[in-house]
Amino acid sequence: MAKRYWPGLYWWRHAALYGALLAVGAATLQWLDYRWLARTHSTELYLLLVASVSLRLASMSERA
Repeated sequence: MAKRYWPGLYWWRHAALYGALLAVGAATLQWLDYRWLARTHSTELYLLLVASVSLRLASMSERA
Protein backbone atom coordinates (compact mmCIF):
# COMPACT_ATOMS: atom_id res chain seq x y z
CA MET A 1 0.00 0.00 0.00
CA ALA A 2 1.33 3.41 -0.93
CA LYS A 3 2.16 5.85 1.80
CA ARG A 4 -0.46 8.59 2.05
CA TYR A 5 0.46 12.11 3.01
CA TRP A 6 -1.71 14.75 4.50
CA PRO A 7 -2.49 17.38 1.86
CA GLY A 8 -1.21 20.33 3.90
CA LEU A 9 1.62 18.64 5.74
CA TYR A 10 4.51 20.24 3.81
CA TRP A 11 3.26 23.81 3.68
CA TRP A 12 6.14 24.80 5.96
CA ARG A 13 8.65 23.88 3.26
CA HIS A 14 7.08 26.39 0.91
CA ALA A 15 6.97 29.00 3.67
CA ALA A 16 10.63 28.37 4.53
CA LEU A 17 11.62 28.59 0.86
CA TYR A 18 9.76 31.87 0.38
CA GLY A 19 11.23 33.21 3.61
CA ALA A 20 14.76 32.28 2.54
CA LEU A 21 14.26 33.90 -0.87
CA LEU A 22 12.95 37.06 0.76
CA ALA A 23 15.90 37.12 3.17
CA VAL A 24 18.40 36.74 0.30
CA GLY A 25 16.63 39.49 -1.63
CA ALA A 26 16.64 41.84 1.36
CA ALA A 27 20.33 41.14 2.05
CA THR A 28 21.17 41.82 -1.60
CA LEU A 29 19.29 45.11 -1.57
CA GLN A 30 21.02 46.18 1.66
CA TRP A 31 24.41 45.26 0.20
CA LEU A 32 23.72 47.30 -2.93
CA ASP A 33 22.52 50.23 -0.84
CA TYR A 34 25.69 50.04 1.29
CA ARG A 35 27.84 50.02 -1.83
CA TRP A 36 25.99 53.07 -3.17
CA LEU A 37 26.32 54.87 0.17
CA ALA A 38 30.03 54.07 0.43
CA ARG A 39 30.63 55.24 -3.13
CA THR A 40 28.68 58.49 -2.93
CA HIS A 41 29.62 59.52 0.63
CA SER A 42 33.10 58.07 0.96
CA THR A 43 34.66 61.34 2.18
CA GLU A 44 32.11 61.69 4.97
CA LEU A 45 32.62 58.07 6.01
CA TYR A 46 36.40 58.54 6.19
CA LEU A 47 35.96 61.72 8.25
CA LEU A 48 33.59 59.89 10.59
CA LEU A 49 36.13 57.10 11.02
CA VAL A 50 39.00 59.52 11.74
CA ALA A 51 36.86 61.53 14.16
CA SER A 52 35.74 58.44 16.07
CA VAL A 53 39.32 57.17 16.38
CA SER A 54 40.47 60.61 17.55
CA LEU A 55 37.73 60.77 20.18
CA ARG A 56 38.57 57.29 21.39
CA LEU A 57 42.26 58.14 21.71
CA ALA A 58 41.45 61.40 23.51
CA SER A 59 39.17 59.64 25.99
CA MET A 60 41.87 57.02 26.64
CA SER A 61 44.54 59.67 27.26
CA GLU A 62 42.33 61.51 29.80
CA ARG A 63 42.05 58.37 31.91
CA ALA A 64 45.81 57.83 32.10
